[in-house]
Order: sequence, then structure tokens, then C-alpha cells
Amino acid sequence: MRFATLFQCLVVALIQGESAFARSDTCPTGRVKMCEEQSGTKFILSSANNNICPEAAQIKCCSYDNPGTFNSQKELDNECKSV
Repeated sequence: MRFATLFQCLVVALIQGESAFARSDTCPTGRVKMCEEQSGTKFILSSANNNICPEAAQIKCCSYDNPGTFNSQKELDNECKSV
């Protein structure tokens, strides 16, 4: 019986993980989908082209569409969150 309970928990965790992964390419209402990439020591924030980011890019949900190149991850994050 314990095995079944543990197994059920694992299955639920996997299902939730997959559904969370499937939603990871969308942003909440009011946020803009941006693409984050790193080139050397620079962090690049670019607009999603037709709502799609390059495969190597990470999706960021920002306050507004303001692409740019930043010296640090913190600068990029601050720009993304600023209003």
C-alpha cells in the first residue's frame, strides 16, 4: 500500500511538472514575452519574433518590450522588471 501511495505521488509530480513545462513558453496577461541570451560576458534581451524565441534563448516575462544588451544578469533582470 505504501508503494502505491508513493507511486501516485510521483505520477502526480511528473504530470504537474510536464504541464508546468508546457506553459513555460507563455507569459501572464500584462507581461511581454522576451528572449534572454548570453554572449560572452554580455546578457542580451530581445523581442520574441512572432512570439517565438530562439532555441538557445531563455524566455523572460517582462513589464514591457525593451530589448538591450546588459553587463550583468542583475541589470537585465532589473530592466525586465522595471515599470
